[in-house]
Amino acid sequence: MLKAAIRTLDEVEEGQRELYRQEGEVFVLNVDGALGWGNENIDGLKTTLGKLRQEKGDLETRLKPYDGLDATSAWEALQKVKEFAAIDPKKEADRLAEEKINAQVGQIKSMYETEKRSLSHKLGAFKSQLVAFGVDAEIERALGGLEAKGHKISPAVRGDLRVILRQYVGHDFDEDKGTLKITVHDGHGVPRVKNTAGDLMTIADLVDELPAAKPNFFEPKGQTGAGAKPGGGTPPSGKKRSEMTVQEKSAYVATNGQEAFLKLPV
Repeated sequence: MLKAAIRTLDEVEEGQRELYRQEGEVFVLNVDGALGWGNENIDGLKTTLGKLRQEKGDLETRLKPYDGLDATSAWEALQKVKEFAAIDPKKEADRLAEEKINAQVGQIKSMYETEKRSLSHKLGAFKSQLVAFGVDAEIERALGGLEAKGHKISPAVRGDLRVILRQYVGHDFDEDKGTLKITVHDGHGVPRVKNTAGDLMTIADLVDELPAAKPNFFEPKGQTGAGAKPGGGTPPSGKKRSEMTVQEKSAYVATNGQEAFLKLPV
């Protein structure tokens, strides 16, 4: 009976030696495999298979606690753990504290800007009122000075006269000092001068022109409450005095006289 493997050819008869092939340090019977049979090192294969089965079992045992775990998700989670592990708690605390401070500063800044706009609006309103009061006070002072010179202004048209004068009065307001400077212009912003020396006109100078420029607003000298022309007259479109425009009042007084104007319904 032929042996499947021998260590030397001397172990077989000379006529049988050609049936063996050398594989490493041994000689193996050279046969063709058939029906699942052959002349391989089955023991070695069995040993290797046994080791692989043992390793597989060990691996399954080690992986059993992670059964059902998604590998990709697990990998991402591990990466996050590494990132968190790399964070310096002190630096992170400082960063969070800085973010909170910046947020608070932003809120305070926003509140400050809102309050600033509100105060600016109120200041603008107060400034407008102060300017209006200041201008009207200067106009009234100048009209009073004119009346002291004997030019009596009809009470019914005094308010209209102020409206006319405001069209030629400007102002400069010094916010630091809180002072108001009144100026006079030609109605288009060009300052008016009162003499060849170039001295600027004051409200008093402007008011001094009124008796000649607007005579219908004044009572004739020597008469009290009487106009230049006595009579009744009919107001335009049946209007009351309070409903008439400055131009309508002036035209009515010029036509019918101051006394007739004062008799119209208020």
